[in-house]
Amino acid sequence: MNYAEVSYRLLHEFAKKYSYLIRGIKNDLVQAEIPYSLEEYFATIVMTMIISTPLLPVLIIFFWWLLLDLSLAIIGSIIFFGLIITAELVVFYIMPSQVASGRKKKIENALHFATIYLSTLAGAGTPPHLLFKVLGTFSEFSEISDIASKISRDIEIFGLNPAEAIARSVERVPSSNLRELLWGIRGTITSGGDLRRFLEEKAEAYTNEFKRKLEEFVKVLSIFMEIYITVVIVGSVLALILTTIMGVVGGGVAGLQELQLIIVVIGLPMISIMFIMLIRSSSPTEV
Repeated sequence: MNYAEVSYRLLHEFAKKYSYLIRGIKNDLVQAEIPYSLEEYFATIVMTMIISTPLLPVLIIFFWWLLLDLSLAIIGSIIFFGLIITAELVVFYIMPSQVASGRKKKIENALHFATIYLSTLAGAGTPPHLLFKVLGTFSEFSEISDIASKISRDIEIFGLNPAEAIARSVERVPSSNLRELLWGIRGTITSGGDLRRFLEEKAEAYTNEFKRKLEEFVKVLSIFMEIYITVVIVGSVLALILTTIMGVVGGGVAGLQELQLIIVVIGLPMISIMFIMLIRSSSPTEV
């Protein structure tokens, strides 16, 4: 029994009554594939807040020792504890949407490749239920492979036909483009249309969209490089030169060597890591 199940078992009545307060994230929970109902997730939030409660007297004792004033210690502890609870609520509330957004980005970045592959399989006469089974075996398509595997599982294990399995999976898809593709595949299957032609048209459209994203990324990357060279590299060298001159002219100003060490050992690596993370987050090839 995991943490969410324990929380719901202890707080199920309260969760059923007040879980409507976070109903805005219900769709995000589904698309993020967080395996909890809205009531279970709400119970988890409340249980985390309850577990955090013993921290309040600890904070009061700490602030009392620090400030030597009980009134100020109580006020400061309440404010600090309130900030902690608020941070917990914010993290729990935005986490599903962040996870869903991450899944969406991976799907969008791999969608044109997956659609080209599906069109190739359809052109070879592969039946619809096998399209998803084969697609699900390729980890290169990331989240799309996972969705395809679940559609194939629904067909083979639960006995659904391809149209029913697709309809069941669509609500868990955070990408509007993939939802559109899946609904199109379903409509083509049920109407007896030309699936190969449909997939080829979609593959061409998604490929053109991916090319446009790549062009935009190249422009953004060039801007990032200019900023990095100008601000980080040149700025760091200039700061080292200025601090060295200040040390020579000032006859050895205290702390300059420490400042230079912080710039080289901590500042440059940290800023470089931030730039790398920023570039990776905006890259259309990250799956």
